[in-house]
Amino acid sequence: MVSIQLDIIIIFYGIISGLFATIIMTLIQIIAWTKLHTEGILEWHENIKLLSKINKKTNYSTQYSFIFHFIHGSLGGIGFAIVLETLNLQQYPLIIGILGGLLFMGIILKIHKKITDLDPIRHPLGYKPFLVSLISHIIYGLTLGYFYNILI
Repeated sequence: MVSIQLDIIIIFYGIISGLFATIIMTLIQIIAWTKLHTEGILEWHENIKLLSKINKKTNYSTQYSFIFHFIHGSLGGIGFAIVLETLNLQQYPLIIGILGGLLFMGIILKIHKKITDLDPIRHPLGYKPFLVSLISHIIYGLTLGYFYNILI
């Protein structure tokens, strides 16, 4: 019984940490968005394109992509917490957080062109979308690890 309660608490802390890290990440991306617009924020652009493929009758704005953005961030927090606790890596939350952020960045690089028809490496806006995504994912990972460590 104690193990089940502990697991629920760990998952809850993962969700809260993931949400907080996504808020910090999003604030950084909003600053970049003012200059690069939606196509310049790789994961926002992916989310809008995915929504448009689901429902072709609606023209989705950037705000709609936040729903997926925060769901992904929360799920990332759960995954982070499970990895940290299952592999007994609680002493390395910042390192595991950064690695998790880089893993998410790698997934974005892998799927971006398939979803948006834009190559994230040879992006029409140059290197800036890649750089914004890289920096914001590293900050997501650091924030995730730091905040989770405080909660635990």
